[in-house]
Amino acid sequence: MTPRYFVLSVDKAFAVLESFDGEHPHLSATEVGKIAGLNKATARRLLLTLSDLGYIKVLESGRYRLSPKILRLSRQYLDGLDIPTLALPILHELTRSTGEASNIAVADGKDVVYVARAAVPQRILSTNLDVGSRLPLHATSLGKVLLFGMTSSERQLRLGPPPWPGFTPRTRITWEMLERDFRAISRSGVSVADRELDEGLCSMAAPIRDHTGHIVAAINLSAHHLTMPAQKLAATHRNALLKAAQSISQSLGWTPLSEEESLRD
Repeated sequence: MTPRYFVLSVDKAFAVLESFDGEHPHLSATEVGKIAGLNKATARRLLLTLSDLGYIKVLESGRYRLSPKILRLSRQYLDGLDIPTLALPILHELTRSTGEASNIAVADGKDVVYVARAAVPQRILSTNLDVGSRLPLHATSLGKVLLFGMTSSERQLRLGPPPWPGFTPRTRITWEMLERDFRAISRSGVSVADRELDEGLCSMAAPIRDHTGHIVAAINLSAHHLTMPAQKLAATHRNALLKAAQSISQSLGWTPLSEEESLRD
């Protein structure tokens, strides 16, 4: 039974908009009516009204198609998405399934800033990190993924001239060192940091993309070197991390063209 508040004209208008798809980008009023379950006159009135509002374009042939303005609706939805809120259930499941702490960070100046975290509460040894913590871009797996998604000029603007601060003998302090890591990210879809910030810590990160495919955040797993060295971390949990990154990215509107694309830039 249709609710009393239900506005049939709104239902019909959306039925008209949803008539268009990849197989039917250009339609006549008659065709729209058949797809939407409307008579031709009603379909035409709705098409012309939506054209006046800017959501439908009338072609010279007399047929109709969606206009670019329709993208504003999806853009407004996507702009309102809150990455930490969307990601927290996925983070907690990732930590539960791997037994390692997971984090999400965004770039801010020369640092990454943690915006979500799922710790391992029963672990005696734990890093002193929380939401809002800042770490250097060039010395973390999260940061290297975020740098990977930037243009060369943006990287230079953020990091400044090398050498950058070295925290261990393994810290990437030059462009040449970072470029090697960028090539590895391109091949495998993940960035690995092996005791680059702290001698006891290693981590692995993957990109989070928005609906345009742009890297807007990064997700990682962090572990202690003695119990889960970097090579073992990558071999054991790479697929789980990539799956989590893909799930968050898809909730932001990203659609990979293929399964392989989800693992690479």
